[in-house]
Amino acid sequence: PRSADALNNIAVILCAQGNYQEGAAVFTRAAECNPYDPSTRYNLGLALARLGKLKEAEEALLSALRIDPAMGNVHERLSRLYAEMGEVGKARYHAERAKTLKK
Repeated sequence: PRSADALNNIAVILCAQGNYQEGAAVFTRAAECNPYDPSTRYNLGLALARLGKLKEAEEALLSALRIDPAMGNVHERLSRLYAEMGEVGKARYHAERAKTLKK
């Protein structure tokens, strides 16, 4: 498929089946089809994090925030990612942003 939405849906299914490697590849294709969709980049970040590719996951999540800085779920996931990476200051910042955006 060439539709970003269709590709995103396929990738979600692949990840739900535990196939994060292929899911990440399909999310990447979806992001190339629609570079302005922050949700696809968020999903890509989740898949990459599950694969242990933390720096790549960070970049995908930050790219989602560049498109839509008000996505609380992205800040929340970045907070957890940074905590996992031992970057406490960044983790705290994104946790606070997520909390603020949920209000």
